[in-house]
Amino acid sequence: MNSLVFYSLILLSLARLAGFLVALSFFLELKKPRYGYMTFGWFLLILSSISPIIANAMILFELKIIFLILNVLLDVLGFYFSLIGLITEFFSFSRKTIFFYPISIIFVTIIASIVDYNLSIGINLFLFISSMVVIFGIPLIKKDLAKECLKESLRWYYLVLLVTVITFLVVVFSSSIGEGYGLFESNNEILIILNYSPSILTHIIIVVFIIQLENSLIRRDKNELKDKYSHDLGNMAQVVYGNTTLLLMEKNLPESTMKKLETIKKRCIEASDIIREIRKL
Repeated sequence: MNSLVFYSLILLSLARLAGFLVALSFFLELKKPRYGYMTFGWFLLILSSISPIIANAMILFELKIIFLILNVLLDVLGFYFSLIGLITEFFSFSRKTIFFYPISIIFVTIIASIVDYNLSIGINLFLFISSMVVIFGIPLIKKDLAKECLKESLRWYYLVLLVTVITFLVVVFSSSIGEGYGLFESNNEILIILNYSPSILTHIIIVVFIIQLENSLIRRDKNELKDKYSHDLGNMAQVVYGNTTLLLMEKNLPESTMKKLETIKKRCIEASDIIREIRKL
């Protein structure tokens, strides 16, 4: 293995570790299932980037092949669960639906590996590209929903999409000139840099996108709660103010009662002012 490939895989592992830690921190803090999927996905991606290094250390050819197949398989599954974690905020899926795809991938990979190593790699790459097209294509198809949900995170989504396309084109080019997947045996340093740089950059952008998206969603939820409760409190204050005003119109009320009603009326006006300030936040 070329030393540049080795160090690129280390950098890729560190970028994926950052994604894992961010997803894990959100999962522990917010307890949302989608961050559970995302954390699991990033964990698989870390294992994926380590597997070629382990494969390079293997003496037996059969073990080397197994770890190289694991590299592609874990890449597919890792990206799948990570992206599922992103889109389940906007689209609901049953657990049966979510887990049917990865189980199918594992089954197909095992069967293909028995037949031919290259066939297994090819099928996994096809499944990887297909899942990326479907998942990244959803916001492009449903633009209005994407703008509403993603808002300021939308530009990060487009940046992730752009760098992913560049990475895909580099992989296609390297395959067309006879270089193997991942360039693990390549000595073409320019091609190695072109292959791994966009991939590392993609992972860093995805981490920023996740943080930006979660901040956007938190702000959205806070605004919804603020509007809901300020509206309800405003209605309650109006009811109390209206009934207090009607009571003050009554004749022959004791002076002590009148003072108390005036105090309630004054507090209702103050509460309305506070509610208006809350709505401006």
